Amino acid sequence: MTTIKLGDIARDTITGFEGVAIARSTALNNCPRWTLQPQEVKDGVATESRSFDEPNVEFVRGTDIPTIACVRPEEPAELGDTVRDLVTGLEGVVMSITIFQAGCTRIAVQPRALKDGLPVSASYCDECHLAVIKRASPKPAPVNTGGPRMEPRR
Repeated sequence: MTTIKLGDIARDTITGFEGVAIARSTALNNCPRWTLQPQEVKDGVATESRSFDEPNVEFVRGTDIPTIACVRPEEPAELGDTVRDLVTGLEGVVMSITIFQAGCTRIAVQPRALKDGLPVSASYCDECHLAVIKRASPKPAPVNTGGPRMEPRR
């Protein structure tokens, strides 16, 4: 029996659902669960990940996908850059960047694809799994939203 590691390809033995092991959760009831992220993009959207009870998950094969600590890269993706998710292969434009209190960063990636003539929804990816394909040129200009203003004269 091969032990599953983060980044390995694994499969749920009940449904056949297969993907990269991107997370392992331990719960109070002592039944660990693996979250599997398929490595496919369909109609411009990354297939959603799903979680399964560990006793039903089997090792398929290892990968070269790195397990990276939750730190910002030296040259992080910026708004307007074109990026590729190293796990799913999803490509698109960086639309928003959210930095969480714990230091993890999630980036909204908007694919350029259309489905039935409409834009597909943006996918949220871990910053450490994104590779910059092309830097935005020129950078989007900051927009003055009118925020803090001086007190009006009386």
